[in-house]
Amino acid sequence: MEGGYSVYVKLSSSGTYTLFDYAAANATTYSVTGLTPGTSYDFQVATAYQSTGIIESTRSNTATATTKDGFTSRTYEPITYNQAFSYQAAVSTASARSSWNITGLPTGLTFNSSTGIVSGTPTVTGVFSCPMTATFANGWTTNATLKLRIIRAAAAPVTGTTISGQTLASGGNTSVSLSGRFSDPDSESAVRIVTNLGTMDFILYNTATPQTVTNFLSYVNNASSTGNYNGAVFHRSEPGFVVQGGGFKVQSAPNNFTSITTTASPINEPGISNLRGTVAMAKVGSDPNSATDQFFVNLSDNSTNLDNQNGGFTAFARVAGNGMTVADAMVALPRVSASVNVDSVATSSLTNW
Repeated sequence: MEGGYSVYVKLSSSGTYTLFDYAAANATTYSVTGLTPGTSYDFQVATAYQSTGIIESTRSNTATATTKDGFTSRTYEPITYNQAFSYQAAVSTASARSSWNITGLPTGLTFNSSTGIVSGTPTVTGVFSCPMTATFANGWTTNATLKLRIIRAAAAPVTGTTISGQTLASGGNTSVSLSGRFSDPDSESAVRIVTNLGTMDFILYNTATPQTVTNFLSYVNNASSTGNYNGAVFHRSEPGFVVQGGGFKVQSAPNNFTSITTTASPINEPGISNLRGTVAMAKVGSDPNSATDQFFVNLSDNSTNLDNQNGGFTAFARVAGNGMTVADAMVALPRVSASVNVDSVATSSLTNW
């Protein structure tokens, strides 16, 4: 039998109590995180112990607490090199704010302290951590960080220096170096996925999402057959939403799956929008930093949902060329449950190139 406390919380203005968490039996204090700044909450506590189930006492009287003012605007925002950008900063009690500022902005962007808008056209790429500070009339100062991951828009390769004309005698041959003659400014590295429905190339955002790309490549390049993507199944198919893979392989029996061995999760790196054709990491609900091996291809513009849900989903790559025709072909296949024959499910092998 194990004892402890059940902690319940609700907005003071409305709603019903929900179980927030359990506290240990010897706890005399408890920290509640993830609350909205400048908001009043009601709390109740009950003693609880477990035998065949959770048994609780009558709840305590209500304790009310109001969180301090802070930034309520999202602390990341999709941004593209050489394209107009705008971000609206916001705090919980605007009328009580006496001053605010956002510093460390990339070249091309400025902050207007009258409107709270960051705007301009970025002329650099990379990841920028921009300190945000707001001071309120009661003297309270709050801090946050605006994370900007500036990527280049998809573009065709660029031809550099031309190859000069060559004159050859009959039957002669020559060699020409192509080094430095071509470049692809929006591509840092790529992974090719060969499926039984065709080939997809993922262009990776190494600079913008370094930890997520490193994590993804660790499965691509893993020498262990139980820890790499070779033979992995695209196990989730949601028309108009996503196709998802990277978590399972099919064994000798067609209805026998095995999980890919996972490693430690990278930190969440949101800030690139989940538009059609982007590739993002799947994760566990209510845990922004829980991505491991599973990834998905966005079949539609899912930015309204996935850019915000669960701390934002990290888009770490985009599908190049005609690769989305393969993704669309996957989602057009009949959908089945994992308990039946899965011979028609698309499988894949991935190589770094």
